[in-house]
Formats: sequence, structure tokens, C-alpha cells
Amino acid sequence: MKILVTGAFGYLGSSLVLYLLKKNYKVVALDKMNFGLPSVFYKNQKNLEIIQGDIGDIDLIKKLFKKVDKFIHLAGIVGEEACKKNILQSKKTNYLDTKKIVKTLNNQNLSHLIYVSTCSNYGLNSKNKFLNEDSVLKPLSIYAKQKVSIEKYIIKNYKKDYTILRLGTLCGLSPRMRFDLLINEICRNTALNHDINLYSPSSWRPYLTMDDAVISLEKILKANKRLIKNKIFNIVGENLKKSDLIKRVSKILKKKIKLKVKKVSLDKRDYKVSGRKFIKMFGKMKYGKINPAIIEVYNSVKNGHFYNPYSKKHTAVKEK
Repeated sequence: MKILVTGAFGYLGSSLVLYLLKKNYKVVALDKMNFGLPSVFYKNQKNLEIIQGDIGDIDLIKKLFKKVDKFIHLAGIVGEEACKKNILQSKKTNYLDTKKIVKTLNNQNLSHLIYVSTCSNYGLNSKNKFLNEDSVLKPLSIYAKQKVSIEKYIIKNYKKDYTILRLGTLCGLSPRMRFDLLINEICRNTALNHDINLYSPSSWRPYLTMDDAVISLEKILKANKRLIKNKIFNIVGENLKKSDLIKRVSKILKKKIKLKVKKVSLDKRDYKVSGRKFIKMFGKMKYGKINPAIIEVYNSVKNGHFYNPYSKKHTAVKEK
């Protein structure tokens, strides 16, 4: 099976591509290379075709569609900070260019679109209720609003088969490492004995380890088409209050966390998400709990595997 992955060398994309290659899939990896090519891909790999390009180049996209059997769309400007820094570019990439891809795919032989979205789409909802795929979407950030807009566009306008995956907040190591995600940030700061600014400690978030994310994506690739045709799935390991997350990290690492608690935050998101639909169909996550990700990120930083873990290259925001 040959798979096209857009955003192939981002935080999730680089981990997914590496995993698929280990599983002997053939991969066509498309990326703008804003953050360069992760060093693990410097060496030629026979089942990997690397394309530096833009998803807005529809002629290129058409050529790539003809080469592959499956398509996973990850490309985008990710997260609120990156979107705010360049609102016009985020709208172009996350919405307008993705819309063009969906339109183009309608007229190609390739039929199945796997669109990776986010649980941030739920935004602010009842604290006492787990949200499922049918719950009302209340996106608060620019990023989530763009994701919701594309989801709606796919559902209304895509004439073939789609699967939409709403992922929890990711954590864990990646060839294109990010430390601007909460769990990774906490582990980095704890390893270096630095303070952690914790906003809205009572707010809930759904989390997902990188390993569980890539395994879940492979399950979708291998699934019987009728099981996933025109379906939406939440992919979540576990839900935690931020305050309970701190306690978990402290317990696992046997370290006191240096906290600066900020009770007021501009980020109003607060939501718990059920991943039961996906688990019922495909079985339990390999890990579920975030504990392995906490240990691996902490140890990696502690052992000096990153030259400067505070560098902008370890965030979603491109350095100028």
C-alpha cells in the first residue's frame, strides 16, 4: 500500500511516516519543510519518496494522487499562537488550500480522504459530561474554527468516502519535536528544574500519546471501508484536569513540580472527550494513559538529547 501524507515532517507527520516505514508501507511525504527535514530522514529509505512542496500547488497534488492508494491530510499551520501570528496564511493553508484539495479529490480515482482534525473543536462544554462525536462543536481558537469549517465542508461537499479523526492533545517524542504542548512543556521544564506557568488549573483536556496516535491512524488505513465510511472518531487516551496532570507528572517522576499558577487565562477551553466509539470498533489503545510519554520526554531532555529545548524550532511557530 502506498500512502500520501501531507504535513509529513511536522510533529505528528514525522512520527507517522517513520512508523509506516517500519511497517513496510510505501510513503509519499509532502511538506513545505518550514522547519527543515528531521535528521532521521537524511538517509535514503527505499519506501520513502520525499516531496518539498505546498498543498496549495494543485497541479502537484493531482500528480501525487495518481501515485497512491490512500491519503492522510495532516498539513496545516497548527495551534493558536502560530495561527495568530499569520492569520491570512493560516486561513489559506488550513481552510482555502484544504478546500481546494477536497474539490480536486472529487475528480480523482483516489476515493478515501482521511482528515486529521482536533478535539479543540469542542471548545467549552459541560464539565460533568463527556463529549462524543455528535456533541455540539464550540470552537474558540482560530485554529479550531478553521478545522470545524473544513469538517463541515467535507461532510457537505465531498462526494466519496471520508473519515474525520479528532485527536486529543498530543504528547511524547517525535523526530520533529515540539515543547509548546502542555505535557511536553511540563516534562522539559521539570527536567531542567525550571518553573512552569500553569493557567486555569481546573480546566479539563483530552490527551493522546504519540504512539497511540500513529497506531490509531494505521488502524484506519487497514480498516474495512464500510466501518469507517463517512465517520467521525474522537481519538483520546485519557482526560485530565491540568491540576491532576501536574500531580501525575510529579508522582511518576518523583519530582516536585515548580509551579506558578495563573487562575485567569485567555484560553477558555475546558472539555472532556469520549473516545469510546473508536475503542469499541478497534479495541483499546496500546497505552491509553500518558505515563510512557511523560517518562520518555523527561528522560530525553534530562539526558541532553536536545541542544536547546527552548528553541523556537521546537514549537509550531516558524522562526523568522
